[in-house]
Amino acid sequence: MLQTNPKDFVALLEVFSIGLTNKIVSTRQVIDWADAIIQQDAEPDDFIIELAMSGSQSINDLISLINVYVGDAIPSVAGRATLGLLYHEYIAGKIDLYRVVRTIDWLVRHRDFTAEEHGFMCGVDDEYAMAAEGIYGSVAGVADYVLRFLNFYQAFHLANMKEWDEINESVPGKMLALYNQLKIS
Repeated sequence: MLQTNPKDFVALLEVFSIGLTNKIVSTRQVIDWADAIIQQDAEPDDFIIELAMSGSQSINDLISLINVYVGDAIPSVAGRATLGLLYHEYIAGKIDLYRVVRTIDWLVRHRDFTAEEHGFMCGVDDEYAMAAEGIYGSVAGVADYVLRFLNFYQAFHLANMKEWDEINESVPGKMLALYNQLKIS
């Protein structure tokens, strides 16, 4: 049996915090993750035990617990990994387009992305609102746009956190290439 250092999971914990804040991750998912760590560890860290026992806490209390632990050193990969989570949850039908759009809007305001990523993310919530109201565009068109954008992040999974840094390195180049392609056409 090994002993897990929660500091090795700061990026995942930040994704949990963002996910809880935006209602794309459940308290149960966080507790299940902590329970799995406890089952494999000889001496689980107190923080992991506290997460596992947080079932009676409010979502806000759980977010606060995670945020205190993560601190100010928020890994930049967490924003992109959250976009990957959005992709998988949306494709699986676990969240609707409104939740995806709202989360993208939250991310663009609270996390760092490249200028090209910002260009694709900014205003998606307004596009959705206008389409939903029948003012401009269609909800199907927004869904197509969002899905094409999130496709760049589909390699991020909650289960492959050890690969996130490598995946993270490839995203800006792909995004820049698409941005330049669209700018030319």
